[in-house]
Amino acid sequence: MDELTKLVERLREGFAAADPEILAELWAGDEDGLVYLAGERARPLRTRDEIARYYRQALDPVGSVDTAEVTDQLVEAGEEWGRAFFRFRFAGRDEASGERFDVDVRISIFAQIRDDRWVLVHYHESSPGPL
Repeated sequence: MDELTKLVERLREGFAAADPEILAELWAGDEDGLVYLAGERARPLRTRDEIARYYRQALDPVGSVDTAEVTDQLVEAGEEWGRAFFRFRFAGRDEASGERFDVDVRISIFAQIRDDRWVLVHYHESSPGPL
């Protein structure tokens, strides 16, 4: 498994564990012009602090996760830059209500090498529409 594919796997693992700290650590520093565009938000998040806060808010209600699955993955890695596209399904139960959630999104990421490791600089998610 190449290193960029491992970054996608670490993203999946962070959601599987509902752990905002794992997810926030995957990002480059603010000087790299970060963009995080969550499907439910109109405005992109531009700093690592905003992204970390978003992960905490989004994952706080999660009681349990039973699905964190990457499919349809395409990865292209160059020497310093890489990109990946994949479909991601994230499902489980809300802590307070016990209600089931099931999110199915398409994700595109751009990453770059910083300090000998791949880090995220751009993340965009959208929901698949009907065929």
